[in-house]
Amino acid sequence: MTPTIVLALASLVLVVSGFSRSVSAVLQAPDPAKVEHGRQLFEKNRCLLCHKLEGKGGTLSVALDGVADRRNAESLRRILRDPETELKDSTAKVKMPKLPLTDDEVGALVAYLRTLKGA
Repeated sequence: MTPTIVLALASLVLVVSGFSRSVSAVLQAPDPAKVEHGRQLFEKNRCLLCHKLEGKGGTLSVALDGVADRRNAESLRRILRDPETELKDSTAKVKMPKLPLTDDEVGALVAYLRTLKGA
């Protein structure tokens, strides 16, 4: 193969690779309605009594700013389902309670928490 063909093929691979990453990002984008439902559940369950977010809230547990950078969706799901087991080594002043959440509510809260990325 000539250097021109090799360069053309390499360019094509890079374009296709970038396109597939863009498509993947769109497909993985959270549903805005689900995120909003999660934000409402966050407020309804008064999570800011213990957690701090954007400089507001309590200091009894970890701040949730950047939680999406520290925890993946499955980790957040496990914590919401069984906080006592998942956070057994936590140094928080107060243990997180197990909330009576449905699977849909857990999914919505996870979708919201996954939007909380660091600066």
